[in-house]
Amino acid sequence: MGHLGSERVLDLARERFYWPYTRRDIEHFVTHVCGCLRQKRPNLPTREPLQSITTTSPFQLIGIDFVHLERSSGGYEYILVVVDHFTRYAQAYPTKNKAGITAADKIYNDFIPRFGFPERIHHDQGNGTVERMNRTLLGMLRSLPEQHKSNWKDHVAKLVHAYNCTRHQTTGYSPFFLLFGRSPRLPIDLAFKMEKANDPTGYPQYVAKWKTAMQEAYAKASTAANKNAKRAKKHYGQESSINNVK
Repeated sequence: MGHLGSERVLDLARERFYWPYTRRDIEHFVTHVCGCLRQKRPNLPTREPLQSITTTSPFQLIGIDFVHLERSSGGYEYILVVVDHFTRYAQAYPTKNKAGITAADKIYNDFIPRFGFPERIHHDQGNGTVERMNRTLLGMLRSLPEQHKSNWKDHVAKLVHAYNCTRHQTTGYSPFFLLFGRSPRLPIDLAFKMEKANDPTGYPQYVAKWKTAMQEAYAKASTAANKNAKRAKKHYGQESSINNVK
């Protein structure tokens, strides 16, 4: 799952399987068997916004930022990162430059046709939500096998999807669930034929059930995010202008 750590892998496993010593086995594998975590660098403190931002539904606010990396094959050396503040759902677009017209092209010709217009777009230093996503994505890119690092742009979409499918510490839910109202279908679900039975209901019943479930999820996610914001310290970390994926 994109080398996201034992807790997120454990959450996915518990939704699907049970065996004795589940936590012990997964932590052992991630820590001692999977070399990806040994390649990661410690996270530096991220810069938090001076004022807490509160959102209560998807796409009230999206944050955008460019990450500068070593040049990939094809001349790509930037990633435009877009994060929905409420769900933490992310999209990332490899680019050859960080011009405003490049960001506008990706947002208006890809992001908006997929998800609709956001109410606000935030692009400013101190955007803690996007900065944390930047660090997560960089850690995942550094975990790529050496032979894939020269063409990192080909792996960005898959890594971001893995991030979206795992539980976010701030909200307590996966970004995928908060946006789409269902758990993501993973390859392991297909391999083990773990499809959930569909309720024999029509559209009105489905919508009513979905609204009830999402109201509960949104309320819990908002409470968790607010508690996390109160605990967070307002500090600024230094970031280099160019990030190394090795």
